[in-house]
Amino acid sequence: IGTMNSSDFSLYGNSSVLLINSVPRDSFSAALTKNIVAMLVWLALSVLNCSMVSTFRKHCFFYEDPRYIMFISMVINDAVQLTLVTALYVVSYAFSKILASACCPLIMTAVTTTRFTPLILAGMALERYISICFPLHHSQICTAPRTLSIISLVFLLSFTPPLTDLIITIAKEPAPIFQTSIFCDHSLLFPDRSVYYKNLRLR
Repeated sequence: IGTMNSSDFSLYGNSSVLLINSVPRDSFSAALTKNIVAMLVWLALSVLNCSMVSTFRKHCFFYEDPRYIMFISMVINDAVQLTLVTALYVVSYAFSKILASACCPLIMTAVTTTRFTPLILAGMALERYISICFPLHHSQICTAPRTLSIISLVFLLSFTPPLTDLIITIAKEPAPIFQTSIFCDHSLLFPDRSVYYKNLRLR
């Protein structure tokens, strides 16, 4: 980070624009085929996710097991993430640019769901560690209310980075930025230099 100068950052900030302008657009038939395949993959995985959520809801004993509670929360998170990624993919073909105000919730939700997955996996690993190493105390330590509290905390931690990106952008960028049309990309939606450095440190 210490060796990066302003020209390097400017190059980073404009990289998405250069990439968009340099990559040739697909033909109509190629674009249609790609979007149909993407939608079919989304549909197949969505059916699978919905079946798992339906199975969870039909059996009450799942509601008291921390392992299954965290697992189903990850399934729902992945379903939302998959839907967002597919929507952004289709939108990128249908519209080269959209309003920044419409792009903002999509990007923030995508970042939140992306950061949620590894944190909830860490929570599931911790629950398995307690189950193996402290089997006699597992039922007292890992309860359903505590599990829901952990999921809420994980969601809050996952939502904090995109929220701070938004706050920094509102504070430093002119207000009309959210009324302009942009290609829906994180670096174009939150172009401030401090956002880039902050996210670089969080990786």
